[in-house]
Formats: sequence, structure tokens, C-alpha cells
Amino acid sequence: MEFEIKNVTGRWQGRPRTLKRMIVGWFVDADIGNEGGTSGNDLCFVSPSGGSAYPNLAAQYQLAQEMGWSDPPPYLEGFKLVTGQVNNTSDTIHVRSQPTIGYPEYDHDILPGQPIGMTAFQFFTINIDLSTPGECYLELSGRYYPVPDTLNSYQRDTYGPSDKRFLMACGPFDLPNDSTAKFVLYIIAAVDSTNLMYKAGLVGVESPPSPIARNAPGPVRYSSVPDPFTSFAKVPGHASERFALYDISGRRVGVYKGDRIGEELAAGVYFIRSLDSKDKPSRIVKVR
Repeated sequence: MEFEIKNVTGRWQGRPRTLKRMIVGWFVDADIGNEGGTSGNDLCFVSPSGGSAYPNLAAQYQLAQEMGWSDPPPYLEGFKLVTGQVNNTSDTIHVRSQPTIGYPEYDHDILPGQPIGMTAFQFFTINIDLSTPGECYLELSGRYYPVPDTLNSYQRDTYGPSDKRFLMACGPFDLPNDSTAKFVLYIIAAVDSTNLMYKAGLVGVESPPSPIARNAPGPVRYSSVPDPFTSFAKVPGHASERFALYDISGRRVGVYKGDRIGEELAAGVYFIRSLDSKDKPSRIVKVR
């Protein structure tokens, strides 16, 4: 899923302005199985994946088997943010969690110029929900709204199985007038946590731990040329570089070098992943 948010304040009364310290978030209510009444039994967690040191994957799951299900649980639905924004404020973003209700092992700072990954993960039961814009902003900024001074960026699911929803957020950042912020979010279904982590590792990495130098080129992003293609395509890169190709289920269907891919592939959607460079994220190609 791709989201683009554009600042169009200049269209009103000729007074363009920069929107300061924006935070973008997604509310997710996966409702795995029957979550009505006493059947509410979902659980939530966050985790790094694909080599990232900090959480970029939020997941909802359940351990109870329901009537009519032929396969035993767990069942998981993951949401991974692979494209966020860069910290273009002049401040360091402090991501901190409380030891008893959060994930302090993921505490870190995001310096100006660094990419911003998932900076907040909060969840709510059916009886605990947000009611005002102020409460929403507190949760987006990683604060526990019943106690606004408590910074708890990544909340741990201490409530146990219940009907719940979660919030994942990215920010803050500044958005000048007539500028667009783009976000890419992958939705991943899996039968267990191992399968979820494997699939999440195919779709890119967010929040590298080292700062980005001013005027330094960004990470290399690549896809096939053309994309989609009907016969074969070339992947930009060194001729000796190796690429693995995966189908939509995560099964590796072949290994190619950087000159051409595509012969004898069935129509569909495939993931390309470099086998020689850790700096290149996975990309999607489509075969007609």
C-alpha cells in the first residue's frame, strides 16, 4: 500500500506554510477470526525484521482455534513500513519505552538526516480508545495518553487476548508547502512467526543505525527495466552481481546475474533481492 501526503496550504488565501513536526500513523483492526463479544482474543507485538536493528514490523495474531478452522493457530497478520521519511527537523528524535509496559531494548535516537522508521506502536482494547485530537497526537508521538508525560514509544501487549486494534506511526518531520511525503506499507499474512519474519525480510529494511551524511547519495533502489515486462528484463547493477528471484509465496524460483532475468517465468509478481549487497532493499517486478 502506498500513501502520499501533500502540503497544499498555498492554495488557501495565498499563505503557504511548512507543516511542522508532522506524524503519520495507521490504525489497524485486523480482527483475526471472530472478535465479537466474548470471542475477542487477538494479541499484538512489534519486531525488527530483515536485518533492521529496530522495530519496523507490527503484527496482530491469535492463539485460539475457532470453530470451523481446519488448521491450528497461530495466525498472524503483519504490517511493515519500508518507506518512511527522513528526520528533516533540527532536533534528535528520542525513541524510548518504559521497562514494564514497553520494549526498552529498542530504545534509540534518530539524528537529523537519518531515515525515520516506525517510531511508535500503541494498541487499544475495545474499552480503551482515543476520543480527542490531543490524545491522538500523544499516541502518535509515542506517549501514553492517560499519563501524557510518560514516553512509551513501543507498547508491550500486557492486556492478554482481547478485541483490540493497534496504531503504528512515523515521525515527526517537517513538510514544506507543495511537497509530498510518501509512505509504503506491506501487509503480510503468515501461519507462524517464523514464516512472518521470513516474508517480512523480503520487502526491505528501514531505519539504518548510522546517520546519513549531508549531500550523500541515498540507498540504491532498483527494479527491472522495463517493469512490468513480457519476455526478459535487465536489472541495473554490476554484471557479476547475483540476484535471487522469489514468487509471491516467498519461494525462491531462481538466481540470476545483473544482466537479464525473466526467461521461462510464469506470469505473476516476483521479488528481486540482491545476494551480494546488504545495502539494496528487495524490489517487486511484474511479469505479464
